[in-house]
Amino acid sequence: MWLAEGLIGRLAIRFVYLTPLVRNAIITKTQSQIYLTPEEKVAWMGPSPASNVIDFVEHVITVTLANFVDKYMSDGTIKETLIKEELSHLAKLVDTIEQQDDYKKIRSELGASWGELRFYDSTNVNFDLLSSAVCEILSEHPDVLNNLNDTIKKRIALQSGIGVVNYAKECLSILGDKYRSESSEGFDANDYFNPEKNPYSFLSEQ
Repeated sequence: MWLAEGLIGRLAIRFVYLTPLVRNAIITKTQSQIYLTPEEKVAWMGPSPASNVIDFVEHVITVTLANFVDKYMSDGTIKETLIKEELSHLAKLVDTIEQQDDYKKIRSELGASWGELRFYDSTNVNFDLLSSAVCEILSEHPDVLNNLNDTIKKRIALQSGIGVVNYAKECLSILGDKYRSESSEGFDANDYFNPEKNPYSFLSEQ
């Protein structure tokens, strides 16, 4: 699910910036918020396209993931082959769209007020948002971290080595020398986020 969420977010953020109709809708909504938002909020920060971009993308992610669950997990079974097929298709579509130069140019020309802070572009490219959140919590609870099974501890060590998970290094420092020797040599972010790879295969291939 985390992989699907990242791909959908990256696709949705490009849909926003590359589609004039969506951009115009965001501008219209932002302008109307000047009159609908409490005066003290308008005076302090004011409405901005960026917040509406985030609202739009988060809505697309939520609706699409709900449909994803209904389609592939609704009857109590996980349709693994179909899920992998869907993720591979989605990954190829996102990769094709991300090759377009217009995206970065349009974002730059729209200005800072359109700049969202959710890092959709880097999600599942060089940043694992879900694991970062988990590791942040675990780093604050060493007792829970130390009671995890050996496979998960090794995976945290590999995540730290690959460099795609915030707080993985903090977790690794708590786990100690036994796991510092876990090597990520030969693995990179492309392998890590490959929808056709089992995320735990990194451990078995060592």
